[in-house]
Amino acid sequence: MDFNTETLESLCELVVDCPHSTPKWTDSGIIVLRNQNIKNGVLDLSNPSFTNEEDYQKRVKRAIPRAGDIVITREAPMGDVCIIPEGLKCCLGQRQVLLRPRNEICGEYLFWALQSPYVQHQISWNEGTGTTVSNVRIPVLKALMIPRFPKHEKQSAKILSVLASKLEINQQTNQTLEQMAQALFKSWFVDFDPVFDNLLASVDFNVENLETSLPDELKQKAQRRLAALNSLHNATECKASLIALAHELQAQLPTKEATQSAVQVSEKAAETPVKPNFSANPKILTQHANTHAHFPSEFEHNEQLGWIPKGWKSGTFKDVADGLSGYAFKGKDFSEFGCAVLKIKNISTDRTVTISDVNRVLPEVVDNLHRFLLNDGDIIMAMTGAGSVGRFGVVATENNEPYYLNQRVCKLSPKLKNGAPFLFSALNQPGLEEVIFKAAQGSGQPNISVNGILATTLLIPSLSTVELFSRLLKDTYDRKITLRKECYKLVKLRDTLLPKLISGELQIPDVATDDETVD
Repeated sequence: MDFNTETLESLCELVVDCPHSTPKWTDSGIIVLRNQNIKNGVLDLSNPSFTNEEDYQKRVKRAIPRAGDIVITREAPMGDVCIIPEGLKCCLGQRQVLLRPRNEICGEYLFWALQSPYVQHQISWNEGTGTTVSNVRIPVLKALMIPRFPKHEKQSAKILSVLASKLEINQQTNQTLEQMAQALFKSWFVDFDPVFDNLLASVDFNVENLETSLPDELKQKAQRRLAALNSLHNATECKASLIALAHELQAQLPTKEATQSAVQVSEKAAETPVKPNFSANPKILTQHANTHAHFPSEFEHNEQLGWIPKGWKSGTFKDVADGLSGYAFKGKDFSEFGCAVLKIKNISTDRTVTISDVNRVLPEVVDNLHRFLLNDGDIIMAMTGAGSVGRFGVVATENNEPYYLNQRVCKLSPKLKNGAPFLFSALNQPGLEEVIFKAAQGSGQPNISVNGILATTLLIPSLSTVELFSRLLKDTYDRKITLRKECYKLVKLRDTLLPKLISGELQIPDVATDDETVD
C-alpha cells in the first residue's frame, strides 16, 4: 500500500548524538542509559549504571533528556528504542541518540514507527552498497523515512501501547511471583525462620533461657528473629500459637528422640497436618500447625555447612533431581520448518526460555526421540560456554508445540512428584550459577557434565518441608508459566499489528473509544 513519508529529522525538534566519551562510573548517583538497558522497546533499569553530578552536567550540555524523548541505539545493537519515562533524571551513555518529537507529532506513534519493519530495514540495510551495516550514522538516522497517517496515528499508537502495557504487567507479575517464592525459600531453607520460631517457642520466647551450649552465632540470629516476630501487628497471638504448638508436640511425644522423629514428619504424615487442641486464634494456630510442625526446634553442626537444622543433611542436587543431556542433532537435521529445538541461546538471564528464535528439525528426525521432548515447567540449563554455563530457565510452550532438547543443554527433573517449585528455587539461590560455572572444565570454552551439575552441594531438608514448600508454591509456579504463554500471544499480536498499522494497511479512526481500543 502506498503511503506518505517524512524524514525523521523533519518530525523532531532535536536529534542529538551522545557524548563520544566514557562516563565516570559510580556506585550511585544519576542514571546513565546504556544499550543493554534498551531492548524490544522497553527501558529496563533493573541493573542500572550511575555517574556523578559533575559528569552528568558534562553529558547533558547539548540536551537534557526529558519525559517523552526517544532514545535510539546506533550500534551494538542498533535500532533499539525506548521512551524516557516521567520523573527519570538520566543522561545518555555511548552509541545512543536522543530524539525529541515536535509538539504536533505524536511521540508514541514515532516510537512505534521506528520499531516497524519498514524503518528497521532502512536502519540495517545500506541501499548504496546493498549490504547490511553494523552501525547507523547520524546523517542516515536523520534521513530515515517515517510513514505518516496523521488521522490514525494516535489510535494506532494507543493500540500498540496497550498491548505493550499488558505485556509489561505480565512480566512484572512474573518477577513479583518469583521474588515471593525466593523470599519464602530464603526464610525456610537459608535463614531457618521456622526452626528459630520453634526454638524460641520452646523457651517461651525468653532468649536468656536458651541452652548455654548454644553458640553465640545462633543466639544472635535468634535475637534477630525474635525482634522480627515482635514487630508483627499480631505478635502476641503468633507467639502464643507457637508456644502452644511446642507444648502440644512435647506432650504428645515425651522423649526427646520421639519428639525429633515426630518433627521429621513422614511422607504420609505430611499430607495430614498436625491438629493440636488449642484455644487461641484458630487461623494462626492452623497456619503454624501446618508449617512449623514440619520443622525441628534444634540445630546441629555440620562440617561442610556449619549450623543447620537438626535432622537435615549436607547433600547435592543429585538428592533432589535427575539430569538429562540433550540430543546431538546433526547439521543436516535442521531445516526451515518442523519441530523446534531449544539451544543454549534460548535460555535467558531472566530464568525464562525464549522461543522467538528457534532452530527446527523435520518431524521424521525426532520420531524416536521422545525422551528429549520438553513440557511446560521443565527446567533446562546451559552446559557450555563462558557466561552461559549454569544459566537456566523454565520452559513454557506456545500452542503446545513440541520442543526438543539440544546437546549441551541439560534438563533437570525433580525426583519428588510436583517438586519443581523447590528445585527451581534451590537453583535460583544467589551465587549458585557462579558455583556451577566455576566447576566447569576448560578455560576457553568451559563445559560441565550432567553429573557435574548434580554434584553441586545442597542442604537437604526433611522430605515433609520440601513437599510442603512445593505444594504451597505450585499455583505460583503454574501461574508463571500461564503468564509466559499469554506473553507469547501478546508479542505475536503486537508484531502482527505493528507493520499493518504503520503501513496503513490497517487503519483505526481517531473516534474509537478506549474500550474499543483495548478490545
